Amino acid sequence: MEMVERKYYTPLVRQTIYYLLYHGAVAILLLLLISVIAFIHFLLKHRLAVIDEWVFDRGWEIMSLCKLLGAYVLVKFINLGMNTRNPLRDVITKGWYFPRREILVIILFLFIFAIFLGRPTSSLQISVDFFKTLVSFLGIFILYATDLFIIRALDYRFPLNKYSRRIRLVLFPLCFFAFTKIFQNAKFINYFIIYNFLLLLYLVEWKQRKSWSLPVALLVGFICPIGAFFGLDPLWGSEFSFWRLASEIGWQEYFALCAVSMGYIYYKTKPE
Repeated sequence: MEMVERKYYTPLVRQTIYYLLYHGAVAILLLLLISVIAFIHFLLKHRLAVIDEWVFDRGWEIMSLCKLLGAYVLVKFINLGMNTRNPLRDVITKGWYFPRREILVIILFLFIFAIFLGRPTSSLQISVDFFKTLVSFLGIFILYATDLFIIRALDYRFPLNKYSRRIRLVLFPLCFFAFTKIFQNAKFINYFIIYNFLLLLYLVEWKQRKSWSLPVALLVGFICPIGAFFGLDPLWGSEFSFWRLASEIGWQEYFALCAVSMGYIYYKTKPE
């Protein structure tokens, strides 16, 4: 029995189960919270259109709260088997190094080509809500960072070999996309979110001994700004952004940008 368990209940299988449980918990929290919000609105005799607009207007606050709660509960549960006094702190602090200069090259490369391909123009909004733009920036950061945090915790609890990490590099971005698309009311989500998460996960797994610094730098330097300021927000689109892209960036073009970035970072800092 132990031999069968060792063969089939591998660290990758365990990580996948926990990762799916995390997304399931976030989906349940979202459904419960939106149900409570809808119930209160119905008591106030508001129409469905009003409820839908209210949920859309506060979409990032709702999603961020549910993702943070889901991540906190699951990480505390995962860390029950870790031999450390403060496992939550260890997951955060042990993976932090000063970002390598290669990540700055990637950020500039992605930004320049995204602007060149997308040809940004002024937003159609009469006035821009700076608070909403800030919420969009923080929401996009939390959307990706909570999942990366969960994966870091899973790596501490169930370390993977090189082959399993390669499988996870494909499997987890697809799970991330599916759950975000289906359960989190992301009306404007598209292939960008898969490639972004793929690149972030690649940086977490291969560089600087599972460092937080590279993916956080990429989030703050490119993914969050391009979403919040240039209308690639997965929840709001260009509804509250300063600019919008006049030309849509094709999935082939964006995939090529991410592939070149991954190839560059692999060449400059060989995996261990």
